[in-house]
This record gives sequence, C-alpha cells and structure tokens, in this order.
Amino acid sequence: MVAHLPWGLAPRPFGRGDSPARPVTLAGNRPGTAMARNAMHFDHVFKAPREAVFRLCAGHESMGAMFPGKSTNARPSTDPDWPDGLGSIRHVKMGPFPPVVEQVTVFAPYERYEYRVIGGGPIKNHVGIMRFSDVVEGTRLEYTVTFDGRLPFTGWLIQQLIYPMFAQAFVNLHKTLDR
Repeated sequence: MVAHLPWGLAPRPFGRGDSPARPVTLAGNRPGTAMARNAMHFDHVFKAPREAVFRLCAGHESMGAMFPGKSTNARPSTDPDWPDGLGSIRHVKMGPFPPVVEQVTVFAPYERYEYRVIGGGPIKNHVGIMRFSDVVEGTRLEYTVTFDGRLPFTGWLIQQLIYPMFAQAFVNLHKTLDR
C-alpha cells in the first residue's frame, strides 16, 4: 500500500529495473487551477515498441487490457487518424456505479497522453499523465495521476482504494506486452 504524505505526494512504486521510491511533483496542474492533494506515480519498462505501448494505453477501447470495467469513446476527436486523440471523451464504467467521464487534453502520438476527469466519480481535479520513451529494454511508461476527493478529507481513502487497481493495471500490461 502507498503511504499518504500530508503534502499530497506519494512514494513511487517500483519493480523490475525501476529506481527506489521518491516523491513526485504534481505535474499536470495548470495556472489558475487548484492543485491536487493526492498523487500516484508509476514507472515501468515494457519489452515492446513504444508504438504498441502507446496504442494500448491511449486507445479508449483497448484500455480494457489495463483496467477492469469498460471504456468507450463517447465523442471522437476531430482528427480522423486518431479518433481517441485530442479532445475526445471516453466513458469509463466500473461495476454498478455511474461512468466516469474523461477528456483527452494533451495528445502527442507515441510520446505523451494527458486526460482529465470532467464528470462522475468521487474525485475532482483529476489529471492523468502518461509519458512514453525508448529505453534499451523496450519502452518506458511514466504514469502520474493526481486528484482530490470530492468530499473533504476523503482523497487519502480513495487513493488507498484505487492504488491496487492501478498496480494491477500494470501487471495486466506486462502480461499483454512482454511476450
């Protein structure tokens, strides 16, 4: 489990070839917006080309390979080559709960993918940032998630509940990509 630090930083989980835990900066906050108080950072290397890792992580429909539940493209991007690209909106449905609505805010193919939650769920100020880079072993994915609880003092509890889901998502990605 991740320990909650009062200033909103979380240690980095580490595994195969990753560096020891260290605090994360709260990337993804824009000037004039509230700074999220909870953060998780995952840093993994996959034995697959960057294009394959990016397409799996950035594809709305293919996210099912990572996370439980179902993700659908509710509004495609205006770019016909990248329907899941900049401006697209996806619905992420898990269990009996209403879907979480996410919008892609930064889309640099094979390099960077950012989204924010614009509706649903018990969180606010949620930003997800994925950075992809080539390494000798394959592709490095750095994934930072920042958020606040919608109700005061609930962010730490939500982080404890969703951390295992994100950790399992990386196990699923390794099973899919490291063949």
